[in-house]
This record gives sequence, structure tokens and C-alpha cells, in this order.
Amino acid sequence: MRRRTLATLGSGALAAGHVGAVVALVGRPLRTVAVTGLAAACLGLVVGSRVLTDERLAAFAERKRLMLLSALSLLGLVGLASWDGFVAELGGQYATAMGAIYLALVGWVTVLQVGQNAESDAARERGATLLTLPETDLVGIVGVERYRQTMRLLGWAVGALLVGWFGWLAVVESNPLFLVFTVPVAATFLPGMTFTVHVTEEGLVSENTLGSSVPIGTKFTSWDEISGYEVGDETLTIATALGPNFTYEIGDFDDLERVRSVLDEYAVER
Repeated sequence: MRRRTLATLGSGALAAGHVGAVVALVGRPLRTVAVTGLAAACLGLVVGSRVLTDERLAAFAERKRLMLLSALSLLGLVGLASWDGFVAELGGQYATAMGAIYLALVGWVTVLQVGQNAESDAARERGATLLTLPETDLVGIVGVERYRQTMRLLGWAVGALLVGWFGWLAVVESNPLFLVFTVPVAATFLPGMTFTVHVTEEGLVSENTLGSSVPIGTKFTSWDEISGYEVGDETLTIATALGPNFTYEIGDFDDLERVRSVLDEYAVER
């Protein structure tokens, strides 16, 4: 599917989710939530098709702090819905609001990912790829390589608990909408994510996959965002100024000196 189409659909989902969540939280019936959400989706599709070009999305993805700030509205809605659920007990209104927020989150992630893909492609066009680092996962990205087995077990345990929690709510509240939340939880915690990082003249381009085979997009980190690197007895860590670091086991490198040479030139001298 073309990037422009994905961005347009994401814009529609983002608008529909925000409006639907607000309407649900003020206590309107489900039919009103659906109608207003559909109207917002149509408006979001029109605006997205006209405004969200590759250039604008790439420029948005480059501004990392602005990108993070754009999630504040979603966090605010989650807080309001959680407070509403705590005060009025978890029920149909809470589930409807959270379902709308989930739709908005899908839209936000889609638009954001399209922008990151455009930014990565532009970086690859501007500079050559110098080398490709060993495949890593969330444990390596977070930088807790020494606790790999513990983190894997913890991820599975958290995923299983959350899936069980939402399944229990679906039964207790007689609302199957709660089952919707098991999908992202299962996809995030159970198969995990894999990252293949390409070192380019412009920075690091990470190809991200769900599990080991389902591509979910790319992410670009410029050299200006790299604060340096460190080689220890067992690991090599590339530190970023904003966001998680990239950590690798020394034994995974076929030519460590080549990697150090490139990082000395681009990650240290700039």
C-alpha cells in the first residue's frame, strides 16, 4: 500500500478516535459516538489526503520532541478514561472510550511510521550505506543485554497477564470490546520485535520487524542524535541523545575493527 494512502487512512483513524473518545466520555450513547466518529473520520481522510505529503511527514518525523508532544492528547484521553472507569466502575462507557482511543492510537502510529519511513528513505538517498550491524531486539535496544533471558521471561509474563486481564473484563462486563485490547498486547509482548540497523553516511536506519519476519517500518537516527559509542568487555553500545541506545554483544561482530573505524569517523568526530 502506498505511503500516501496509509497516511490518509491513519489521519482518518486519528480524527475518528479522538472525537469518538470525547463523545463517549461525556456520556453520549453508542450510536452518537459512532455517527460523530464517522463524520470525524471523513473529515480526517479529506484533510490527510491534502496535507500529509511525504515531505511534510518526513519533516515532522525529524523533529523528535514535537513528535513526542503530539502524543499528549492521547495520554490525556487515556487519563480521563481511566479516571472515569475508576469512578464509575469499568463498564460499557469505559470500553467504548478506550476502543476509540485505541483507534486514535493506531492512526497516530500509522501517520508517525509513514513519516519515519519517508525520513529513512530520504537519508538513504542522500548518503551511501557503510555497513549493517548484527540483528538485535528490544533487549539490545534498551541496553540490558546481560539480562536477556530475564527480560524475555518478563515480557512473556506481562503479555500473558494483560491478555488474561482484558479477557476477564470481557467476560465479567459482558462486553467483547475489551478483547480488542488483547491484539496489540499479544503482538507487542509475545513475538517481540527485531531490529536490523544500517549505518549510513547520514546516520542509522533501523529496519523494524514484528517477531522475525513481519516488517513494520523503519526509523532514522541522524549522527547529530548520536552522542558516542563505548566498547566494553562483552558489549558495544551506541548511545543516543534522545531515545534508547543500541547495544550489541561483541561476539556478534565479524569485523569489529571496521565497525569501530566507521563509528570513530561519524559518531565521534561530528
